[in-house]
Amino acid sequence: MVHIYIAEGRSEEQKREMVRRVTQAIRETINPQSSIEIVVHEVPRRNIAIDGKTLAEM
Repeated sequence: MVHIYIAEGRSEEQKREMVRRVTQAIRETINPQSSIEIVVHEVPRRNIAIDGKTLAEM
């Protein structure tokens, strides 16, 4: 199972494309026959900080 953490705010289309590409990369590099489960965690921008500022503040 793959867990991906991203800041909230991406469109459904962007998330679908990301999941499609991650699935493709795993199939090409690890095991083309395996079932691939992906969980996308959308983290509020106020809960992610870089250099002492939240993404919401940037």
